[in-house]
Amino acid sequence: MQTVFGTVRFQIFIGIGPAAAVDRYLSGVSRDVATDVTLTPFRLTLAHHPGTARPAPPGSQSFWVADASGTRASLSWTVTDGSYRVVAMNTDGTAAVSFNAQLGLTIPHMFAIGVGLLTGGIVLVLLAGFLLASGIRAQPRSPNAGSRHGVPDQVRSTPGPSAQAGQVPHPEIPAHDAPASTSTADP
Repeated sequence: MQTVFGTVRFQIFIGIGPAAAVDRYLSGVSRDVATDVTLTPFRLTLAHHPGTARPAPPGSQSFWVADASGTRASLSWTVTDGSYRVVAMNTDGTAAVSFNAQLGLTIPHMFAIGVGLLTGGIVLVLLAGFLLASGIRAQPRSPNAGSRHGVPDQVRSTPGPSAQAGQVPHPEIPAHDAPASTSTADP
């Protein structure tokens, strides 16, 4: 994460610290806390916490995991596990802080992740095309190939007499169109 604060008239301090330590440091101090950020359109919702205490200069605190100060402060920090707070304040701890800020986020291996997802998508599209083409070119079933309801002819009972075991089909009916022979004799 990289944060750049625009030029200001006063020295500004930006720091990132563990949430519990920052909360202790700012206890009783008048401050605004960002509670929601909307990007489109950009809107920052702030909640005001009143207080009368004046904090010690932030640069004198040892709990910051990353900090920078100046009229054009820039801070880079690698995100780690845990709960952290980003603090922007005057270097002397006085009230009335005003600044412009930019926030950038770099995701490691993003290019490799994108290439992997793109490759996986292409493979799935090719597989879908192959399955579609195979289904379209499949030979249609003949009407006598099986039941309309998905039950094979051998299981379904047929009305009328069935051919006896060993009986030769009628000569006018081709062999592949002859009824399937079934035997009910006990072995």
